[in-house]
Amino acid sequence: VLDQAPVVIIATASASLQFTQANQLPLKSIRGQVSLFPQPKALTLNSVVCGEGYVSPPRGGMLCTGATFQHNNESRVLQPADHTSNLNQLARLLPDLAPHLETADSANLDGRVGFRCASSDFLPLVGPLPNQEVAQEAFSKPSEIASNDSDQLYWPGLYISTGHGSKGLATCPLAAELLADLICGQPLC
Repeated sequence: VLDQAPVVIIATASASLQFTQANQLPLKSIRGQVSLFPQPKALTLNSVVCGEGYVSPPRGGMLCTGATFQHNNESRVLQPADHTSNLNQLARLLPDLAPHLETADSANLDGRVGFRCASSDFLPLVGPLPNQEVAQEAFSKPSEIASNDSDQLYWPGLYISTGHGSKGLATCPLAAELLADLICGQPLC
């Protein structure tokens, strides 16, 4: 035992599956690679541009663009084909950049690989964590569900916030507020 608390929130992306209580959740990892590309002198970019992919303003003279979206690929190694895909996506996003991208050597670009955690329906999993055994037994007898105390369907004091995928910057703050309201017994945000 490392510590004890009346409330625990599992917010560990795909590593949530390492907890016995959460190991049946429908989570998957989705590989994403971003590419760093030297900023062309003729381009001034002061804000993020989003579409099918994105590019962010330069930092240290480099543009960051991406990202790929690959199921069933656990490789942490930068892949030149993914750099090519990101550059092609960037050329469609900002056509004025296309001539500058044609000379890029995908094999020598830098970047980063990360893994998004997503649920089977790509919606985040947020709230009290169900006790799978108790819930399966309760739902196998629909006539008895109403008589069951719904609190028994969940692990006491155990909550989850995971599966935010590509939209985590938008969904995580709302999920945190929702969890705080649930835990404190306040009206839901």
